[in-house]
Amino acid sequence: MRDSDEIYRQLFDSANDAIFVADIKTGLILDANNEATRLTGRSKEDIIGIHQSQLHPPEECDHYKEKFRKHVQSGRNIDFEAEVVRKDGVTVPVSISAKVMEFNGAKVIQGIFRDITDRRQAEKALKHRIEMEGLVALVSSHFIGLSPKEFDGGIDYALRIAGEHIGVDRSYIFVISADGSMMDNTHEWCAEGIEPQKEILQELSIEAFPWIMEKLYKFKNVYIPSVDALPPEAEAEKEILQAQDIKSLILVPMIRGNSLVGFLGFDSVRTERAWEDEDIRLLQTLGNIIVGVLDRQKAEEILRKSEEALHGRVKELNCLYEVSEIVNTCNDSLDKMLQWTADILPESLSYPEKAYARITLGDKEYSTTNFQKSSWMLSSDIVVAGEKTGTLEITYSQDVSASPQYQFLNEERDLMGAVAELIGRNIERIQAQQELQVERSALRQKNIALRELVATIRDEEMKIGREIVGNVDKIIMPIVHELEQGLPQRLQKYVNLLKESLEEIALPFANELSKEFASLTPTEIRICNLIRRELSTKEIAQLEHISPATASKHRENIRRKLAIRNKNINLSSFLANFMPPKIENLSNQ
Repeated sequence: MRDSDEIYRQLFDSANDAIFVADIKTGLILDANNEATRLTGRSKEDIIGIHQSQLHPPEECDHYKEKFRKHVQSGRNIDFEAEVVRKDGVTVPVSISAKVMEFNGAKVIQGIFRDITDRRQAEKALKHRIEMEGLVALVSSHFIGLSPKEFDGGIDYALRIAGEHIGVDRSYIFVISADGSMMDNTHEWCAEGIEPQKEILQELSIEAFPWIMEKLYKFKNVYIPSVDALPPEAEAEKEILQAQDIKSLILVPMIRGNSLVGFLGFDSVRTERAWEDEDIRLLQTLGNIIVGVLDRQKAEEILRKSEEALHGRVKELNCLYEVSEIVNTCNDSLDKMLQWTADILPESLSYPEKAYARITLGDKEYSTTNFQKSSWMLSSDIVVAGEKTGTLEITYSQDVSASPQYQFLNEERDLMGAVAELIGRNIERIQAQQELQVERSALRQKNIALRELVATIRDEEMKIGREIVGNVDKIIMPIVHELEQGLPQRLQKYVNLLKESLEEIALPFANELSKEFASLTPTEIRICNLIRRELSTKEIAQLEHISPATASKHRENIRRKLAIRNKNINLSSFLANFMPPKIENLSNQ
């Protein structure tokens, strides 16, 4: 029996868990092993004789007394978790396995207490990690559905969620300028009662934070548990941080590729504090998310500007096309061309609903409805033949002209210059066309007057010719024929010479008639001239030295060849009336 007791005592004292034995009636501790003294920080003498409830926090003393009583009543084995207060006041989490048993002939309760501090810490770390992962997932999912305009609000939301979860006083982002010389506090969240610093943390020189920036540029976290304990080489940062009442902080670099673009920071203002590794990893993950968001924001902004630029170029091309169409449509009306052009110009601008246009040419104006001058105006000279002759003006309404968003783009300035140049060229063309039309009209009038003058001269020439031919036929030729009959043979050659000379004088005029009567013989043409002069058949026979019958035969042949045979047309009148229209026609050649 003694051997059994010794074996029990050895096992009891060498157990890895703390063991307490309490009287079932009084609850007083009767015995405790070596591990029990380590767990409680008390000696066995201090433990034995106290009530079992005194092992636990004082505020829960009644709870454990009641739990002990119920356990005695049930007599069953129970397992539960509780907390033990060490002699130094530190609370230690334990798991307890209790059972009713006999000890030295009496019924007792044996409680085996296992220190679960490591397990609790592991569970807490796991829980914290799960919460962090959930937080990261929440922040990431929040950004998915945001438009570029909502990104800034999304970043503020992420800073608030992270700051509240970790329990800091301030969370923020700094972004480094493109040239690496300055940085701006772009986003900030502050806990209730904490004064914001964002407004005064703009355009800060990188050189003002040498110690911090050196670490960040090496892509290292900057962890400062106590600002007051910063080393001498961080004196510049210490002064700035103390001015903001910062007790502790942690900064993590935000990296794009191989470049530092900024950093994410958490401040503790009320008290100094230490951050767990999970908090730091959260900051790093959050920093990576925000860098991705900033990259996306930048890409979206570039895309937006590209789309706006493309839309603007399309509008400008449409404007130039419409102006060209107006020019073609209003080819003969300068007033219409300029008014229509003024009406369409506002549509080519970024804010057409606020824009007005006016074209001034000399003392004339062509403008959109309700045109108004403002302090924000775009003007281009209209140059014609190397000289300024007008102005093209574009304005935004006075109520918005001071707003930066209503500034004119360089492309819009170029467009107005191109339109003004196009207007100038077309004014030159229209003026040239008008001058050409005037010159053509004057030339036509001169041609008409010249033709009328030529016709008059031809009429006079033909009139004189007819008179000459008539006088030769009626007056001179009969005399010549008479002379020819009565002169001796030796003088006959002079008569023939006289006749030839008279025929040469009358020949150009007689040819005018012969051209129309190409089918007539020379004799018939001569007889036509005599008939036209109203000579009788007998007179013609005498002049031609033919018989009256032959003269009559010639008359018949002439009527047949002129297609007036068997028609009630007087041959003499026909021949007399024939010449004037022919002369008129020739005068027009």
